[in-house]
Amino acid sequence: MRRNGCWYVAEIRPRWDARATVGLLARGYEVLSPLTHLGDPLFPGYLFFKLEGSRDGKIVTTPGVLRVLSFGGAWGEVDQSEIDAIRTISERKKLRFSCPCPRVGTWVRVASGPFKGIKGQVIDPSRRVVVVVPLIQRAVAVTFDENTVLVPLSVDVSARAAC
Repeated sequence: MRRNGCWYVAEIRPRWDARATVGLLARGYEVLSPLTHLGDPLFPGYLFFKLEGSRDGKIVTTPGVLRVLSFGGAWGEVDQSEIDAIRTISERKKLRFSCPCPRVGTWVRVASGPFKGIKGQVIDPSRRVVVVVPLIQRAVAVTFDENTVLVPLSVDVSARAAC
C-alpha cells in the first residue's frame, strides 16, 4: 500500500541522478538526492522521493526513473528517521571522530551532536563508522569529531542491516 507523506526509493538509470531529480521536482515531488562533499551522488543509482497526493503513477514515467523499490509488490517505505540521517550525513560529510573509539566491529549509536540517534558500525581504527540504509542495501562511512559521544549498542543489530 502506498501512503501519502511517506518516503520511497526510486532506482534510476546510471548517471541520470540530476535529470531524474529535476523531472520529479517538476512533477511536484519532494526529492532527496544526497551528494558527497565532492558533489557525487551519495547513493549512485537511487534517489528518495516523498509521495504526496495521487501522483504515484507519474514516478515511472519520469525520464531516468527505472522503478520504485518494491517488496512483495508493495513499495518499500523509508522511515523519516533514516531520511533525516541521510540528510545529516550528506550535509556534514567531512567530520572527524571522537576518542576513545569503541573496538572495530562494535555497533554504536551517536549520542550527541547533529548525528544524534544514528546507528552504525565501527569499521576501522581511524574511528570511522558505517551508517547503513537497509532498504537499498547501501552504506556510508562517516568520521566524527572529538566532541561526538558514541554509545556501544548492547543489542546485536547486525542482522537488521546486513549489506
